[in-house]
This record gives sequence, structure tokens and C-alpha cells, in this order.
Amino acid sequence: MDANKIDQILQTFYNSQQQLNMEELYNLLISKNQVDLQQNTQKIHSVCGKHILKDNLSFQCFSCSQDFNHMICMKCFDIKKHQNHKFLLQGSQGSCDCGDVNIVELGICDHHQGYAKINKEEILQLISDEIKVNTKILINFLNDKLNKFYQELKPKSMGIIPMFIKIYHLAVKFKLQQILDTLNLQQYYEIFCKAIYYHNLLIQFISWFIQVDYHNIFLITYILQQLDEESNQMILQDIFRRQIIFEQFGPYQGEEIQQIFYLFHADNEFKNLTHSVFLNNFNNFLQFYEVNNEEFNTLQEIYFDLEEGVDLKAKEVKISEQLKQMQIDRTVNKINSIYIFFTTFKNQHTQFCSPKMMEKFFLPENCANFLQDLVECQNKYYQNFIFFQDYSVIHLNLLSLRQNYGWFKNTLYNSLQQILDNKFEQFLNNILTQEECEVFLKKHFFLNELIYSFGNVKDYQANFTINKLNAEQNDYLSVNLIFRYESYQIFIFSTILKGLRSLISQVEGKRNITKIILFQCYQILRKNNLHKQNFQQIDDFLSQYFNKENDSVNQINEGYNLLSLKLLKRPIIINLIFIVLLVLDYFEGQFINNEQFLQYLMQIIEVNSLKDLRQLFDYILIDCLQNWVSFNFDQQKTLYYRYSNINRNSSQIESIDLAFIKFYLFLFGNDGLQSLEKTFQKFQIPDLTIASQIYNQLLLFIMASDLEFWNVLQMVEEKLDICPEQVKASIHQTIINIFNKQSSLSFTEINKYISQLRIKSNKNIENLVQEICQLDKTSKKFTLKKNVKQYFDPIIFQRNIITQGQLLDRLIDQRQTQSFINFGNFIQFKADEIIKQSKSNINQIFIDIFSHLANKSYIIQLIQQIKQQIKQPLQTYQLLNNLLIISSKQQNKIDEEIFEQIKQLQQQLQQEDQKNAKHLNQIIDNLKQLFAIGESVFQQQSQQKQNQDKQKIKDKYLQKQNKFHEQLEADPQQELQQKYDENDYCQSCKLLLDSNDRYTPILVQIFAKQNLYETMPTTLYNLLNSENFNLLNISSCKHSFHFQCLTNSFKSKFDLNLPSWLNSCCPTCKYSCNLLLPLSELEDDYDKFTFEAELVLIELNLDEQFKQKHQKKQELVAFEIFYQVLINILIQIFLQKDDFQRSGKVQIFQQFLKILKYNYNKINYTENLIKFNTGQFFIIDILLLIENYIMKQINEIDFKQNIINILVKVPKKNEDIVKILFSCLAIDYNEKNMKYEQNLKIKNSINEFDTILSEISSQIAIFLGNDFQTFRNQYIQQLRKKCGFYNQNFSNSKDIALCLLCLKTFCLGICNNQQMGNLSSHVEEEHNGNSVFICLSSSKVIITSFPISIINCFTLYYNNLGQELQALTPYNLDWDNFKLDMEKVQQISKIILLNQYQHIVKNKLTNQHTDNIGRNL
Repeated sequence: MDANKIDQILQTFYNSQQQLNMEELYNLLISKNQVDLQQNTQKIHSVCGKHILKDNLSFQCFSCSQDFNHMICMKCFDIKKHQNHKFLLQGSQGSCDCGDVNIVELGICDHHQGYAKINKEEILQLISDEIKVNTKILINFLNDKLNKFYQELKPKSMGIIPMFIKIYHLAVKFKLQQILDTLNLQQYYEIFCKAIYYHNLLIQFISWFIQVDYHNIFLITYILQQLDEESNQMILQDIFRRQIIFEQFGPYQGEEIQQIFYLFHADNEFKNLTHSVFLNNFNNFLQFYEVNNEEFNTLQEIYFDLEEGVDLKAKEVKISEQLKQMQIDRTVNKINSIYIFFTTFKNQHTQFCSPKMMEKFFLPENCANFLQDLVECQNKYYQNFIFFQDYSVIHLNLLSLRQNYGWFKNTLYNSLQQILDNKFEQFLNNILTQEECEVFLKKHFFLNELIYSFGNVKDYQANFTINKLNAEQNDYLSVNLIFRYESYQIFIFSTILKGLRSLISQVEGKRNITKIILFQCYQILRKNNLHKQNFQQIDDFLSQYFNKENDSVNQINEGYNLLSLKLLKRPIIINLIFIVLLVLDYFEGQFINNEQFLQYLMQIIEVNSLKDLRQLFDYILIDCLQNWVSFNFDQQKTLYYRYSNINRNSSQIESIDLAFIKFYLFLFGNDGLQSLEKTFQKFQIPDLTIASQIYNQLLLFIMASDLEFWNVLQMVEEKLDICPEQVKASIHQTIINIFNKQSSLSFTEINKYISQLRIKSNKNIENLVQEICQLDKTSKKFTLKKNVKQYFDPIIFQRNIITQGQLLDRLIDQRQTQSFINFGNFIQFKADEIIKQSKSNINQIFIDIFSHLANKSYIIQLIQQIKQQIKQPLQTYQLLNNLLIISSKQQNKIDEEIFEQIKQLQQQLQQEDQKNAKHLNQIIDNLKQLFAIGESVFQQQSQQKQNQDKQKIKDKYLQKQNKFHEQLEADPQQELQQKYDENDYCQSCKLLLDSNDRYTPILVQIFAKQNLYETMPTTLYNLLNSENFNLLNISSCKHSFHFQCLTNSFKSKFDLNLPSWLNSCCPTCKYSCNLLLPLSELEDDYDKFTFEAELVLIELNLDEQFKQKHQKKQELVAFEIFYQVLINILIQIFLQKDDFQRSGKVQIFQQFLKILKYNYNKINYTENLIKFNTGQFFIIDILLLIENYIMKQINEIDFKQNIINILVKVPKKNEDIVKILFSCLAIDYNEKNMKYEQNLKIKNSINEFDTILSEISSQIAIFLGNDFQTFRNQYIQQLRKKCGFYNQNFSNSKDIALCLLCLKTFCLGICNNQQMGNLSSHVEEEHNGNSVFICLSSSKVIITSFPISIINCFTLYYNNLGQELQALTPYNLDWDNFKLDMEKVQQISKIILLNQYQHIVKNKLTNQHTDNIGRNL
């Protein structure tokens, strides 16, 4: 079929706006023979390539692949072939790599045997000629058509803002004619719609054609490699070139092309070709668009408004007017923003990371275009435009992703070896000459080419304009994005260099790399700084905008803040690389003084005079100071608070800058210090207080430690060997300082604080922490070792505002003095260290700075500066304090002239600035603690202190005197104790009670399900209920009366004809009663009480029930009453302890025992009335002993001993109840013997418990395994209980839990369409609603008590730093380093042994730890 026929058919379908089915298209244009489709359904079994959708379960096995992004679909993942492998479950989108030998080892799947099994020629022969020819014609036709559309649309698309055509499309959709007329884009719109139609047709057909028959892959890849005559490039390249237009610039989005490239995995040659084309055409996947910011925002608002489709007719007129005005203004409005459009296929670079593809990536012919695109992209950052986006994600992401692969550095190393060829060994073992370095730079090694790209940037700084005098959001955004980009650049470079250095063992080889790049950077810097304007912009700005006499300070500061932000918009990456290598080469070369290193440096960069070298260093110094000034001038710290990542992004740049300034001072000595001060003054900071703060803080940071050297060295070197002891000591000092926040910290917390203080954290930190800290194995937290002295340096914490604030709160809570908070005590230790180092042959770079600053002339200069500018920040006094202490300790005294200057300054400050006077007084106090200066200096302060102390003593004396007088005036009668207790008096007549005439009213009533029985233990309740032994309840008050007084009270109420329930009550508290219990020992009283008790039983209608219980024996009824009352009293001791003591029931209990004894002596029954068995409940056991004692079956001594044996078993928390029981039973409470018996019992119980606990813990440890790798491998391969293997939905199977009670595994979600989660349903079905689960991804423990689960209760496996495994990722595969914590195992054992599931769940719910609570999990 020819092209004209195809054009006619497709045009017909387009005009009719019919949806063209791919099978219909095939029948029309390819072949009408249906048999061809049916015969070729056999798929290729060499490479899988299955497209895996997001949230569908797939696997990664790092025992079978080193590619961090590889994927294996569920069908290809055979668990039997991954025994003891390190594999992960994941739910990201991509394609299955099974069979791709470049990514995954062969043999993991029986169906896919790799590219070697594919014979493309044989496969192509299986396809009929008709299909091959017609398919090629169709694809060529569509490609030609699309190329023509592209040529027509490309120029117009660059002149028409994409939002215009999108708005036009919505106007067509909603028939908004006024908008259509205003935009007037009909012809352009129609062409674009037709182009997208053909584009979608091409992509959809290829996708469908491959999926119906996988043999067609090779036919399509063959066609795409053919050269197009018009474009003179492959059809594949045409598709790449057009994609950005059809996907992003059209009225609606065209088909994305990555969907078809997932299908090309089976053709390895084509995949490699695609990689090369991808790199060489990377610029085709993105397009920069220069627009006016306000105009673009307005268009976006209009588009979103139209897209909602609400009240469009009412809005049409207004939108039309807006668009009309916008078209008029476009000729006037200044372009001030850059927006980037890019195709999603840009992200397809993740598919091109195999070792072979990386080898191609490093070839100059492949990376040249990519690096040129990088130059074009990074130039956008430095133009005077407002940013819309962060462009670093475009090119640098492609590099950073590849750095994560272990073979990236190996491939780069091989590339270096190929470039050097037979001179490679010489390169590794001998330092290169200067001529050899220059020759090497011509070989286009990738790292050097990348640096050239970084350095190939235009500096637009001289051209920037300022049309406002205050910084706005866009200004801060620009700085944030620039620093983000530059920090990304330095990260890319340092990671590449670090990886390359890690493969070179010889120091000479490492230094050769450094030497080459140093020389390269010098060449770039010399070229770029040749015409640098220095401070011209600052001079022009200040002279143009500000008259310092008339303008307010705030206005000047706001303007200067804007200027400082604008000045940051310049390329400094080569400066940063040069500084990093400067520091690296110095320490690796083991230089010990500045002259030696200067001479070496001049030689390797070919500088003939020190003046030329100094000029370069002065340029770099200006840039470093510019960064420092710009970031510290804004006192509101707007950048830090508005953009949280700026602190992280600027930290490594700040470290490099500070390292250079320290290096600069080391190289050029006092002359360098003077140059630093003069250069700083040229910044003309308008606020002198802020200027002083910025400069002095800079000096404090340089003096405080050598952390900057640590940060720089750790960027490019993995090992600690290169770091001198002084640099390591700086990390030790920081860690010690961190412990001022808390006395114990986990390693994660230490790491977090180290990062917050802008210190590079890595594996080396682990060793340094363990050198000075010890780990508590229970809490998993570190404390300082006993021989490590703690100190505090406030300067270190100035690196992070938030951390500094938290520490200040901590110090205030500890009631530290203001002097300690301001100045700390670290400088005293530092001074001793400096003195010690200066006497030894130590590297001068660590102590030269102190010789330049801590000397008499500089200290006097600083004091004079304070005198001239009284309003000084705290940093000035911190600097003065540190210099004074170092200088004085070096001389072992304070200089007299300096001392005289301090006295003068003190007098001046006391008159002019009380706040700073306090700072100076604190400095004097610090010196006083170190040196005996003389009393006259502090005479005035001492007098004030003495007066304050005298006043305190006087106030204390007056307080004691007043208290004494109050005691004298007190009534002595109130202190006398009464001879008798109030209960010894009749509460009615108030006369003393006689021992034989003493009664207390009680109420015996039928049991009516009172609260005390509802709270009774179920076991006890069931026992009493089974024997009808819970029928009576006794209540009483504590009042006692004469018998006559009680009867008179009752009689008076009977005379008033009151209700019966109101007649009998306590005269004092009106508490109801139906019996009068005699508290005497008269037998007549006992007989009378027994008779009245039986009458009460009749009133309660329980007499017949009691008689039947004892076979109509009336004489036993009284005993039944008394025993029921006694058991009721015993229960009340436990359930109503406070009321029991208040109502005098101890005396009542004892009286009932006496009455029981008296009645038994009269009756002498032989058979026990209480039918319970012993050992069921201790209260029952006490009652049984009482009956045996009453019946004289045991003597009094044995009775008391048996009672003691029972009460010893009562838990210690009920000790007060035990004492009450001793009182009730008239047994002397011997606390010492009791405790001994209890401790003995407890010890035996503990030993027994510990034995059982140890057995359970040992068994659990055997089940789990000694390390996490053993544990995971043992259970991850089990079939899941609910779904059979793994849940296909990743969200339901992203974690797997092991039930510790039955060792079955479950997806941590819902399988098989259950109503509740797998864990909840399992515990309800098999474990009575409770169990313990262990997560196989982290060893976190889940406690489940149906239907609630407490997640992340604790973790079972920890490494030697006390860290738990947070989550499984490709970057933490050292699972065998996480060992089983037996203390945590014992916790689980206790939960199981003591059945504490519900208790733990209830506590968590009470504490509202909602993050760790799941229902129906």
C-alpha cells in the first residue's frame, strides 16, 4: 500500500473524528490475513520486559543483581531460586529485567534465558513479507507526516506561549467564541491537533503491534533504526526530537513515548543504541521558555478557571479582555523569568545504568553533547531572571543516579586506564611532571570534561539591575536555587573523585589526580577572574541609591540585604573545587609549613611569582567573604526560615569557604590577616554592629575548631587516614559539646545533632563516637566515658539557630550562669592544647591562626574597636574572651598594658552600655578564676557582692525571728494529747464507756449485688455463690454507746410514730441498724446477741434456707450467720479498705470470733460447716483456718503460724491490708520476720519465674536466629498463611509479620477479601484474640489484642551502635550486623508468660500513641 492511500484513509478517519481501533488499522493498512495474528502469539522467552504498574508487587534481589533499580515481576520471581538471598519487596513502576544479563544474573527464571538465546534473523523470517513491508511503509509515512508538522509548528511554538494554545483548546471545547476571536489561533490549533492525532496513532500502533505478537519487537526496532531521508537521521531520533512539542506544547498532551520503550527490552542492541541516542539528543527532551512572570501567572489562572467549567459564559467577556490586553502588553512587558518544559521520557535514563552503558556514557563522543547541554542549562541560573524551577534535576540527576552504582567508579577507573594505556602503572606510582599533566588534560577524561563544563559559565553579575530596595520572595528563591545547584555540583564532583580515589591504593596516583585538576581549575580561574570587577557593584549601588545622612538605618539595611543576595548570583563552583583540592593536597602531601606548600603550589600551577598566586587567592577570598556576608547580614535569617534546605545546601559551601580563609591566613600570615580585614571593609556593610558581628563570628569559627577541614576532606576521601589527629580531635570536641544537650544520647541523635551543626556525617563518625563514648546496652544510648571531661563551647552551636536555642533552654534549666552560657569553658582547654602543640613539631596550620590573633597588638586593637563603637554584639566579647585567655595562658599572666585597657573600657561601658558592661565583667571573672590579678580591680564589684550577701543574711534572720514569735504566741493547750480516744466515750451522753456496757449498732442485710461484689474477683465470687455463702452483708459506723442511751434514742423515735427503718439508726450519724453488737465479754450479752441475730435472719426470710442447708438443725443456724458475716468482713478489707478502717470493723471482727468461740463451747458440733477446699482462694483458706481453730482442731500457735504462711503470699503492694488482717486475727505483726518470709517467698518465686522465663527466651531466640539476616531468610520464604504467597497489591504486602506463637507468616494487610486484617483475624481464630508478631522488614514487634494492634512496640535487632533497622533499602544490606537483643526477647517472654497483651494495648490507648495504634490490622 502506498503513502497516498494511507494518507487518504487516515484523513477520512480524522475528519470523521472516529476512534480508530488498532486492529482495524492493521486490517486496513498492514494485512487482512487474520491467521498471521493468530499464528504468531508465541512470546519470546529470552527477556521478560513485563511492564509493572505502580503499587503492583515486584521484587529486587541483591544477591542476583548489583543494580539498585532492577525489577523482577511476580511471575519471574521463583522463591526456590532465592534461598538465603537478600531480596526486597517493592511497589514502584518499571519493567521486569529478568533475562537481561547486563542487569540480573541468568537462571533465576526458567522462562527467560537472556539475549544469547535470541536469533533476531530467525524471528524476522517468521514474519510475513507483507507485514514487514506494510509496517515499514506505515511507520515511514507517519514519521514523514510528523516531521512536516514539526517543521511547521516548531518556530511558531517558540513564539506562542503554550498556555495560549491550551486556553484556546478549552475555548473550543466550551464554545467560547469571544476568546477564540481574541486569540485568533485557529490555523495553528488545527495543525497542532492533527499533528497530535498522528503522533498518538504512531505510538499506540507500535505499542499494540508489539503486545499482540512479541516477535514484532525486532521488526519495529529494525524500522526505527532506518535513516529518514528528509531529516537525515534515524526515525528513532526523529521521535525523540518531536516529543517535547507534542507532549508539552500542544493544546492537550500527546502520548508519552516511554510506554513503548518498556517493550524493547528483548532487543539488547537496540537498547544500547537508544542509550547513545538518548545522550546525544538529551537537549531534545527539554525546552527553556523565556516569559514575563506576571503574564505567565495570569495565563495559568485563566486556564485553571476555564478547566473548572463553571459559569464560563459569565466569565468569557472578562477573560477575553484580559487576553486582549495581554497581547498588547507583550511588546512592552520585559521578559524576566525562565520556565522549563520537559518530556517525561527524560526520566527514562534510569533504564540505561548497566556497566556496558556506563562505559558508553564516558566516551567523549557520547557525553560531549550532554555536557554542552549542561553548560546551556546552568547558564540560566546566573541570568537576571526570576526562577520558576530548579533546573539541576535535569542534568545532574542523571549523574547522581549513576554514582549510586558500585560499577560507576569501576567504569570510570577503567576509562582512566584506557586513556593512559601503557602509562597507567607509571601514573599510579610516580608523580607526574607539569608537561604530563597538560598532555593528560587533552585526553578528554570524563571528570576533566565535567569540570570544564562547570567552569564554562558566563558571569552576568555586572549586568544585574535593581529596581526596588527590599528583598522579595523571588530574590530569596533565586539564592536558594543557586546554592542548591552549586551544592549539587560540588556533591557530584566530590562523589566521583572519592569513588575514583577509593580504587587507587597508591598515594602518588591519588595525588596525580589532584594535581591535574588543581592545574585545570587554576587555568579556568585565571581566565574567569581576569576582568573581575571586585567591589564596583557595591560602590555603584551605595552611591546611586543611598544618602546615609538622610536615609533610615532600616532602609539602608534592607537595600544592602537585597544587594548582597544579588551578588550571590555568580558562578563559584570552580572556586569550590579548587579549594577542596587545595586542602586535600596539603594534608595528603603531609606539608608542615606554609613556605613549603607555597613553593609546591607555584610549581604545579606554573606561577612564576608569589604575587600572581596571591592575586588568585585574593579573588577567591572575595568570593568566600561574599558568601559569608550575604548569608549572615540578614538578622532575621529569612533564607533559613523560608527554605529549610538552604541550611543543608549552604553548609558544605560554607565549610569550603571557611577552610579557605583559614588556609589563606596560614599561607600569608599576618599580612593575610590584614588583607582579610581590608577586604572585609570593602564590603561597606552599613550597620557597624552587624559588620562587627559578621567579622568576629568569622574569626571565632576559624579559631573554634578544625571542623571545616574535616568537612572538606570527608567530601573526597573515604578513609580516616588522611585526617590529622587535630582534625579528629575537633569531632571529639563537637561530640562532647553535644552531650550538653542530654547526658545520654542514641547514635541516631548524635548523628542528627552533628548534621544540624553542619558537620559531614558518615561511617567514620561511628568510630570517633565509640572512641570517647560508651553504649548502654539496655537503653541503646551513649554516654561519655568516665575519663572524658565535659566542656561547653558556645561557638560550635552558632552553626545552627534551632540547635542553639534548644541548648540555651537546656542550660537555663540546669541553672547555669550567664557567663557560662555566653562564654562556656572550652577555651581554657583549647588554650592548654595550643600551648602544648606550639612546643612540639606540630603542623603549623592548626596553631598559626592563634599566633596571629592571640597577641598583644591584636587584642589592644580589638579593645580600641569596642571603645570606638560601644554597641557591639556578643560575638565581639566572645572573641575578646578567647584571645585574652589564650594569650594570658601562654604568658601565665595577664599583660599589664592590656589589663589597663580593660579597666578603662570597663569604666566606659558602665556609663554608656550596661548590657555590654555585664559581658566585660563576665570576661574579668573568667580571668580572675585563672589568674591572681589583684584585689583593686575587683574592689567595687566585691563591695557590691558583700552588700548583697549581708542583705540576704539579714532577710534570713528576720524570717527566723518572725517564725519564733509565731510559735510563742501559739496555744499550748492545742499541743496536749488527750488521754482517751474519742471512741472511749459514749457518743450520746459523752461519758466514758464501761467495758461491760459498750455497744455498737450494725446492719446485717441480705446480699443485693452491691458494688463491692461486682468488683469481687470472679474466682472468689463463683466459689461463694456455689455454696450460697454470699447471702449476708454487714455494715456499721464507728460509734459506740451505752445500752441505755441507745434504747432511749430508739424509744423516743417510736413515740414519734416514725417509719420502722428510721427508728433503728445510730443516734449520731443516723446510719441504719438492726442489731446491737456488744463489745463486752459477758456471756449473757453473747446469748442475747445470738438470739437477736436469728430474729434478724427471720426478718430477712433466710431462716428456712439456712435450716435446710444444715438439715433443720436450728443450733447450727447461728454459726452459719456468723461465718457468712466473717467472710463478708474479710472481703471488705480488700474492696473497701478505707471504709473498713473508718467503720471500726477490726473490733467487730474480733467480737464475732469471741461470740463464735462461746457458742461452740455450748454446742460442740463435730462436722465442719464450711465445705470449701483449701488452696482455691486465700480468703477462703483464712476462713477454713478460723473454723478449725474454733472447733479446736488446731491450737492457737499453729493457727497463727498458718495465718502468717497464708499472708506471706499476699503481694507486697497489699502490705497495709496484711497489717489489718493481723489486727483482726489478734496476731502480733513482726515486720522483720514478715519481710524475711516475704523475701524468701519472693526469691523462690523469682527463681522459678526466671527459670521459666529463661526457657521461653531461649526457645524464642532459637526461633528467631542470632542476626537479622538469619531471621529474615528463615521466614521470608514461607508461604503466606492467607494469600498463599505474596499479595499482588504492594500496599497489602509491603511488610510481612511472623506470629511468634505459631510461627506462621502473614501479609501486613488484608488478603482474600476479608472483612478484617490478617493479624486480627488470625489471633481471633487461633490465639484467643492475643499474640505477638515480628515484622520481617525491620524486626519491629507488634502486640495484638483483638481488634487493636500496637505497632512498633520495640525492635529486636540492633547493630553495635544501638541502632535499629528502620527500613530495608538497597543501601543498608548489612543485615548480619544487626544482632538479636536478648533483653528485648525477655520482654516478649514476659508478655507471653504473664498474658500482658491487653495491659500493653490499654496503656498505649491511654497514652494516646495514635501513630502506633492500628485497628483490624
